[in-house]
Amino acid sequence: MITLDDFPDNFRDIAEAIGVDAAVALCKFAGGTQVYIPLIVDRIERNQQLFKDYSAGKTFMQLAAKYNLSENTVRNIVFDLQRLHPSPTIEDFI
Repeated sequence: MITLDDFPDNFRDIAEAIGVDAAVALCKFAGGTQVYIPLIVDRIERNQQLFKDYSAGKTFMQLAAKYNLSENTVRNIVFDLQRLHPSPTIEDFI
């Protein structure tokens, strides 16, 4: 059985963060290659909060200023999230 102590120092933090079983699976999947891990979680959380602010009545201009984005980018985020999570209609309850 592989334990945390079996991993080299430069990988131990990752193994600790994701768990030994996931670290073993990662090694089997991508061992010996470079893996890029994007900072997408921050962007997802930002976009979700931006959408909540929009749903609460904030304007595109207000959201652009708050999140340091262009109004066009804010519109794209809102429209993309509206497509992914459309508002329920009366037909959804019939």
